[in-house]
Amino acid sequence: EVSIDLVNTLQRQEIKLDAAYPQLLITLARALQRLNLNHLSAYYLDQALDTAKSVASVYEDVLISYLQMSQGKSSLESLKRYWQNYQDLCVQSKRPPSDLARYVYGKSLYFIEAHEEALLIMQSLTQTKRFKLRSQYFQAVIALSRGEREQAENLFKDFQKLLQRVNQTGKQSKASARSSDEEGLEVLFQKPKLTVHRISSDQNINNK
Repeated sequence: EVSIDLVNTLQRQEIKLDAAYPQLLITLARALQRLNLNHLSAYYLDQALDTAKSVASVYEDVLISYLQMSQGKSSLESLKRYWQNYQDLCVQSKRPPSDLARYVYGKSLYFIEAHEEALLIMQSLTQTKRFKLRSQYFQAVIALSRGEREQAENLFKDFQKLLQRVNQTGKQSKASARSSDEEGLEVLFQKPKLTVHRISSDQNINNK
């Protein structure tokens, strides 16, 4: 009912001139997300990003939601435009872009096959505590996608070493890391796991 009322409200031309218009778009997008209508949700978040005039932290929240729901569906032009807007707001707020925003942006670039741009973002996250492991993995996947087989295999080996170190920290540390990150390793690595399996199969063939 709330979503229907908001849709009807947003159809009024005069509402677009209201200062609360971007917030109404965000509210509607989140309501649609709860209904698993992610495509419609991303549509209204897209409008909110184009109209929102806010501080970096608020814009960042909307941007991350948009990127998570529209992976593989946004154009490179749109992604770059929203990211530039975010960076400009960060400069105005005298704060750097967050690691989470950079990571989600890098993933979005990867899913639209903007591999060069995605690689730069993932490389910049290599030294971060939270995303070191994940960025290493995506660098390997990108190398494989670009046909750089030897580089990909080396990066996957490095990733496996890092993963072993993480596993050695024990169940308590892993549970803490998982609870502190809303995505979770299992969700993040669903697509790359297929790539690892393919590499393993290729290696078995070459060894025969």
